[in-house]
Amino acid sequence: MICVGAVTRPRYEHALTIGDPGGELAGLTDEIETGRTAALAFVVPSARVWPLPLYEAALMSATLAAEYERELTVTVVTSERAPLEVFGDRAAVATARLLSDLGIEVVTGARCELPTPDLVEIRAIDALRWPASAPARHLAVDRVVAVPELHGPHFRGVPCADQGFIPIDRYCRVPGSEAVYAAGDATDFPIKHGGLAAQQADAVAASIAAQTGDAVHPRPFRPRLQGLLLTGGEPRYLSAWLIDGHPAGSMVSLEPGPSGASKIVAEQLDAVLGLTALSHC
Repeated sequence: MICVGAVTRPRYEHALTIGDPGGELAGLTDEIETGRTAALAFVVPSARVWPLPLYEAALMSATLAAEYERELTVTVVTSERAPLEVFGDRAAVATARLLSDLGIEVVTGARCELPTPDLVEIRAIDALRWPASAPARHLAVDRVVAVPELHGPHFRGVPCADQGFIPIDRYCRVPGSEAVYAAGDATDFPIKHGGLAAQQADAVAASIAAQTGDAVHPRPFRPRLQGLLLTGGEPRYLSAWLIDGHPAGSMVSLEPGPSGASKIVAEQLDAVLGLTALSHC
């Protein structure tokens, strides 16, 4: 079973990258509180990312500026068609409303370049919405925050899909082998999330158990996505079933669902995480 995760790479030289130890993102809070930063851009560069932390950072930055009575212009520029579209229409509408209520502008369907640390060059991905010949929009900012792009491990001897990710079937088996499986961000499943990785591992475990003669029936990976969106105020609990990588049954709530406040939904890991949390109480 291959479960090595994806390779994270900063997309922009001139941006603070979420999760980058050298990105100095922690200092941004102090800059907002003291008013040294007056314009921020938050960028989702491509589909091969996990965008939720960026929306949390944008929402909490605007909330923090309001608490300290600082003037702060916040703009979210995303390659998505709608904010957090991975969770479905309801989540997208709810997230857009949260952003709008805090005065945050959202530019969707966009691709960006950062020629300098204080300038975001924006063009549309869809040429029908914004012809390639149209001039780019230039956004002047003090800081840019982005999420890293994810790339596959490019393993030698293992089939590779687009960008080096490992292809899997509905049982998380690597094509061309009866005994090799893969789970998590290293696979070519389009959405990268810890909860989905754990659910893939559940499917792999059942298949391996069945092959060893255990009284277990293999079952396919049926992904359920669950997220906790921190806002600086009341958090939102988001969930959706995924069919062929697309959301269905989108839900948004102020209350945690049956799985509680965990961001990880998996048959085995849920219980382990619950015991770990209790042991630290």
